[in-house]
Parts: sequence; structure tokens; C-alpha cells
Amino acid sequence: MVEAAQSGDQAAFAQLYEKYREKIYRLSWRHTGDKEKALDLCQESFIKAFLALPRFRFNSTFYTWLFRIAYNTCMDAHRLEAAVASAEISVEQLDEAAWGQVYVGREPHPSSRAEERELREKVQEALLRLPEYQRSVFVLHALEELEYKEIARVLNCSLGTVMSRLYYARRRLRSLLEGYLATTQP
Repeated sequence: MVEAAQSGDQAAFAQLYEKYREKIYRLSWRHTGDKEKALDLCQESFIKAFLALPRFRFNSTFYTWLFRIAYNTCMDAHRLEAAVASAEISVEQLDEAAWGQVYVGREPHPSSRAEERELREKVQEALLRLPEYQRSVFVLHALEELEYKEIARVLNCSLGTVMSRLYYARRRLRSLLEGYLATTQP
């Protein structure tokens, strides 16, 4: 599909878009916490990918390459927002098990939907309080299920840096949600 899209096959690119659209949207949403901004960033990421597609050399998977574009798009938007606001967001963790309780694709019992929605909101708030470098690693690993090596390629950093950032992200999320998770779990 990628080779066909590189050759100018718009239908092939449309298939790539459909295949990865939801993942890129989720990545964007988790970086912004705003659905409208996330939609814009998702669209912008695919436009950039379409324009850069002739330069894709298969040195990584298409998925990793596309995630790198989306990540950079989110970072550019974040920097622009910070410049406009003249303030840098100082943000800081949750372990994967607790996050998984919220996002695993299971149908919640009707009586727990409100609690789960509230927990999702608290988790998203905590996630947005992480420093961007920790949030990115956490999102890519725990939520997008990328392996450490793929994350290192996407973020252009070492494997050790990925592991360190993930450790501190989990630790900080646990701290931010400690009181809340203790009261909501059976």
C-alpha cells in the first residue's frame, strides 16, 4: 500500500489513512486533551505525511514514520501554544495496569459507566500534567503499544532514555492519581 501511495495512488493513501486515522487521532488527543485540536492535528499529520511520502525510504515501518510525523506535529502545536500564551506548561504518572482498567475494550457495567468516565477524565488530566517528554513515552508505550525500540526511533532518543522517561512517567502518574485510585477501586 505504501509503495502504491508513493507512486501517486490516492486510493492507496486513503487506505493508509483509514488504517491509521484512529491511532493518530488518539495520539493527538492525548497530547492536547481537546477533541477539536486533536482532529486538526490528526488532519495536519496526514497532510504532512502525504507531502513527505515520496521521501519515505522504508528504514522503519510506515507506522513508526507516521507516528514520528504526528508526534512532531503535536510538539510544534504545543510550542506554538506555549509561545502564544507566554507560559510553558509544567506538567508531570499512572501505571499501565490502572490505565488498562480504564481503556481496555470491554463494555462496562451500566452502574460503573459514570465512575469510569470520571476516572478517564482524571487520568487525562493527570496525563496532561506530565512533562511532554514523559507523556510522549507513556502514550506511545502504554496506550499505542509501541515497543521501546520503536519509541526510541519515533522520539529520536536512546533506548535508555525511553526506559527512564517511562519509569518517571509511571511514578508521577501514580503519585498524581494515588488518592483518587484508592477511593475508586474495590
